[in-house]
Amino acid sequence: MLHPAIWITFLFSVLFSSSASALVEDPDNDDLIEEVDEQNEDAPIRPDSKSSKSSRSKSKEASSNGMNMLDDSGGKGPSNSLKTINAPLSTPDLADIPSPPVPTIGIEQVEDSGASGVPLSLDIPVPSLDAYRIGVGDLLSVNVWAGDFFEEDFKGNYVVVDSGAIELPLVGRVIVSELSEEGAAIVVSNALRQFIVNPIVQLQVAGFNSQRISVLGAVQRPGVIKISGETTLLEALAERQLTRKKRANGAWAAQKVHLHRKSGKIVIIDLEDLLATAKGNAILSDGDMIYVSDGAYVYINGKVKQPGAVPFRSGMTVTDAIAEAGGSARGSNLTKVFIMRGEKRQEVNVKRIFQGRDKDVRLKEGDRLFIEESIW
Repeated sequence: MLHPAIWITFLFSVLFSSSASALVEDPDNDDLIEEVDEQNEDAPIRPDSKSSKSSRSKSKEASSNGMNMLDDSGGKGPSNSLKTINAPLSTPDLADIPSPPVPTIGIEQVEDSGASGVPLSLDIPVPSLDAYRIGVGDLLSVNVWAGDFFEEDFKGNYVVVDSGAIELPLVGRVIVSELSEEGAAIVVSNALRQFIVNPIVQLQVAGFNSQRISVLGAVQRPGVIKISGETTLLEALAERQLTRKKRANGAWAAQKVHLHRKSGKIVIIDLEDLLATAKGNAILSDGDMIYVSDGAYVYINGKVKQPGAVPFRSGMTVTDAIAEAGGSARGSNLTKVFIMRGEKRQEVNVKRIFQGRDKDVRLKEGDRLFIEESIW
């Protein structure tokens, strides 16, 4: 009696062989095979893998073993051999397969601005009006870090040369002229990216040599001032020790400050208002020139006690000027006082003004008065 396992194998072999024979002998199957081929004609063909070859070989071995067992047991195998269908398998395009999300834990997402999050040159901030602009001759202190590591090779003081650049190791020339400290630090960071990942740059002006103004006139120490950052007109006058003039009555003379801008514009500021209310206290810039007048004057000569220059003030009259000069001297003729203003001459009867019969005459800066001597 045959072993039960042999009978089971025999039954499977018979069923498998019958199905395969029916598939081969049925004429309608050819149309089915052609339809499958047409559907997969345009699909990419996946290369045969070891697993597919192994599965086909195992199927052949199983069929062969089954037939051999039938022969051994006296059974009959199929009259025709099994026809193998080589239908191409379709596989999805790799581009259609979505990529898995990239983990971003601990990574700062920065838009494309180069290799790091340091802004590109286009993002350099424009210096504000009151910010110091680096110029030729300035001394810049530079320190560089790569993360927590300090880069000793780039540490140092660098002079801005005539081209407006500093010379850095490895990098070469970097233009920093007309930039603020913040803007220059960004430019240096951009230049260092090819050598350092995410460079951190500390840049400061160690020596202010490029921005200069001149202070002349009624000051104790006229000369040139090197400005560092925001400098006002009052600060410049205090630096050079302003000199003030007093009138005979103890009041301050009416002095003017002439601010000559580098652009050619001239601004005249009243010193009294500047000191009292800071009116006209402008922020200075490179190339400005300040001139403080010695004071506005009128000049009085003739029969007065103190002839000479009298400090002028706004609203000053003829009688005010005579009083500033110490008053009229003995033998003066107050009925004939002459005012010379340029090429014009005006006669004034000061005696009638003192009597209240005529209106006092207002003077202008630079007027000249002359009081004649009486013939009696």
